[in-house]
Parts: sequence; structure tokens; C-alpha cells
Amino acid sequence: MPTPVWPVDLAASDIRETGTETGRFPNSLRTPTDGGAAKKRRRYTATVLTRRIPCEITGAQKAIFEAFYETTIAGGSLEFEWVDPEDGATKNFRFLDEPAWRQRLGAPDPDDALWAADLNLEIIP
Repeated sequence: MPTPVWPVDLAASDIRETGTETGRFPNSLRTPTDGGAAKKRRRYTATVLTRRIPCEITGAQKAIFEAFYETTIAGGSLEFEWVDPEDGATKNFRFLDEPAWRQRLGAPDPDDALWAADLNLEIIP
């Protein structure tokens, strides 16, 4: 099965990013020795990076996101391709947890309301 792709209708430029945070899972193991300096070695050849992407989208875009999240990537359990906002490269991502959306600006038309959430993602090596 091919890897799902982030919806075209939710282009990175539409998400109005306010910044990203990056994390890296620990990839070294330190072992004490009987004498002298402790040993330290790499655990894995590749590690998982994380991104926290604060974003703001419209109500119409939120409906597109919800359909993608629930149906296409099975409630956030599947990987998907997206452009990494830090370096512009296409990578495989997966949600670490479900986004908690909060309405930032109401509107008479629900499609025009603004919603905000942090997308907590991991980059799959």
C-alpha cells in the first residue's frame, strides 16, 4: 500500500506556521567500566526526530484535516508524506498524539472560523 500524502488542500503555506520545535530521541548508550572512562556507543543507525508545529487553519480546512486524519491515516496511526517545515524536504511523518483543536476566532460561516492546534509529529527514518 502506498504511503498516504498530506492533502493538497492543506498546503504548508496555508497552515500559517508560527514556528517549529525539534526533538531527537536519545541514541547513545553509556556503560560504566570497572576502571577508567565509561564506554559510550550509538544505539541505532537512525533515530526518530520529532516536530511540534503550531498551526492555525480555517473551519473548511479543519474539515479536510479531520477527514484525512480519521479516514486516510486511520486515526493518526499510519505514516504520511509531507514537506518538513524546517528544511523543505519531503519526509514520512506520523502523529504522536491527536491534535487538540481550539477555536481562536468565530465567524458567522463555520468554514471561516479560525482553529489552532499543535501538531505533534515524528519523522520516520
